[in-house]
Amino acid sequence: MKYNIALIGFGKWAKIVSKEIDKNENFNLRGIVSLSANENDTNVNIYENIEQLLINESIDCLYVAKNPDTNLYILNKIKTKKIPIIFEKPIGNNSKNCLEIINIIRANKIKALTNLPNLYADTFKNTSKFIIENKNKISNIIIYEGGNNLKNKKIHPILDWGIHPMTYFFSFFNSNEIRKIKYKEIYISQNYHSIASKFNIILKNNLEIKIMTGNGFKKKIRKLKIFLDNGDIFINDLINHKIIFNDKIIHKSLNTPLQNLLNNFELIIKNNYDNDMKNLYSSYDSIKLIEKYIY
Repeated sequence: MKYNIALIGFGKWAKIVSKEIDKNENFNLRGIVSLSANENDTNVNIYENIEQLLINESIDCLYVAKNPDTNLYILNKIKTKKIPIIFEKPIGNNSKNCLEIINIIRANKIKALTNLPNLYADTFKNTSKFIIENKNKISNIIIYEGGNNLKNKKIHPILDWGIHPMTYFFSFFNSNEIRKIKYKEIYISQNYHSIASKFNIILKNNLEIKIMTGNGFKKKIRKLKIFLDNGDIFINDLINHKIIFNDKIIHKSLNTPLQNLLNNFELIIKNNYDNDMKNLYSSYDSIKLIEKYIY
């Protein structure tokens, strides 16, 4: 059975999402809500608002691929219908907004996921296993997550990029393990449109995790490095979705993170699985931490 899914938004990223939906055997793209899309962009029906979509199409689920402010708006429109939904990251512009979304999801028992590609990549299990098995042997961890794209006026660049490494961090460690955090803006352009920042997170066991993030890098970089006391180096290439251990490739992902996300979404809908609340709360913890330093 294919589920009829609708896409909210049709910008650059939403167009990539629409192509991934077309490739997935579990979903049929039945409608797009966008004020900018036109008939030359797609063969799917286009609507100006969510109300028009729900009146004219039989929709089983939604993917919201717009700015964070849209997530709460759409959720309030469909909460009584309990339509399963995927949110683009971050799910909120601030922790208060994020927590409101989580509370609505729980209160109305809505099936919901948020697109956190690092967590839905095949390489996540390898990284998780490596950290668990070597937790007492790790000397430090460095995560690079950044690019050189123009600033999105709807979202701070450190939140836009930083949500990736922070949710990764909170997937492995708890906030009560943190002893202290040092934050530094290492690059700011003259017009403040490009920013690169460094978070030094020091745990109570003295393990240090450095996170470099933002849109002020010379080129796109997405990489996690784990250094062991004996000199071994574990690298998760978060762009090409492969694991490298001591310069040798030991794993290559078969699926894109988006395909894995859609497959997880199908299982939740079909088998009535519970939401992955851990990922939603990782988003909340990440936004709460980041907003202390950027607002």
